[in-house]
Amino acid sequence: MPKNGLIEALKSVRYAGGVANWAEIGANAWRGAETTTLRLRNGMVIEGAPGALIVPLYKEIWYRDEYGLGADPLPPGAVVIDVGANIGMFAVYAVVAGGASRVVAFEPFPDSFALLRRNAEQNRLAAIAPRPLAIAGHAGRRQLFLAGRHGTNSLFGGAGETVSVECLTLADVLARESIDRCHFLKLDCEGAEYEILLESPADVLARIERIALEYHDAKTSHTHGELRAWLERNGFSVTSRDHLPSRSGYLFAKRAR
Repeated sequence: MPKNGLIEALKSVRYAGGVANWAEIGANAWRGAETTTLRLRNGMVIEGAPGALIVPLYKEIWYRDEYGLGADPLPPGAVVIDVGANIGMFAVYAVVAGGASRVVAFEPFPDSFALLRRNAEQNRLAAIAPRPLAIAGHAGRRQLFLAGRHGTNSLFGGAGETVSVECLTLADVLARESIDRCHFLKLDCEGAEYEILLESPADVLARIERIALEYHDAKTSHTHGELRAWLERNGFSVTSRDHLPSRSGYLFAKRAR
């Protein structure tokens, strides 16, 4: 048995209430194998691939509610923008558990995008609109640096394999998707969160009600303190949950009333 296999197998029991194939997940953890398909008790099936880390994603988004949709529900008819949608775990959650009427989901890495689209289609979630694009501070083509796992590719690197991806700005997204009001902006884009928000003008940010993001202070010269100050100047109330010493964590912004 691999080291920590028993511990991981026992952990799977914690979230068995929402997952139908929890026994399979536990058995895989016992063997040190990676689970690539989740079957949820609500009927959803979410597919991944080796390297997609589908079980940790489920625990982060569905089980622990790290983005706060369970604790602070979306309003009826909510429009969500998902930047760094990966295989679609959050997009599915936002529609099925959060009640979003529309989720525009951006994922530039081709392998992850294929799974995002498949997970939307096979679960018949027409509210999810997959887009094979990156969001950045400026529009145009950039190199996406591949990190060997679906959810950790980044526009910031310097070595290794890359793929060329098309980038839009947040302003471009609102215009192209005809979004007058974004009720929830989710960002998990491995360092691009800084340029996306810091280079968005005030009139663009004014059309966003809530933001939840995973910040990565080690990726660029920026820090989440800059993001906090910028968002507060633009009318948001901001809190954070920091993961020290990794220089990462979550930042939450809600438009002050």
